[in-house]
Amino acid sequence: ATCTGAHLWTGPPPVITTPPNGSTTSWTQPPIAGTALPNATVSLVIDNGAPVTVTADGNGNWTYTPPTPLVLGPHTAQATQTVGSGVLSVTSGLSNLDVFTVGTGCLANADSSVATPV
Repeated sequence: ATCTGAHLWTGPPPVITTPPNGSTTSWTQPPIAGTALPNATVSLVIDNGAPVTVTADGNGNWTYTPPTPLVLGPHTAQATQTVGSGVLSVTSGLSNLDVFTVGTGCLANADSSVATPV
């Protein structure tokens, strides 16, 4: 059988939950995570770079950690999700635009071996 007509996405786009929108982190390789449909292929774009692909687990959770440190300053992340394969695959619209900043952290208690960034 041959399919005719466009396959239209009717589901929601993925959601980026981490890092929280508007947040600042001292991690230069912060995990970027969110939710999608279970087992969906998530295409993530950081700072308008080349897309990277991760797969959501059976509960729809996905995580990507940049393999190289991000520079200090503001960053953006946005994603789409694809379900199905071949001619039967459909891709969502864009997720929320997640804006976060990588900054330097100061130690709350420099004399302690368990100091934490603030």
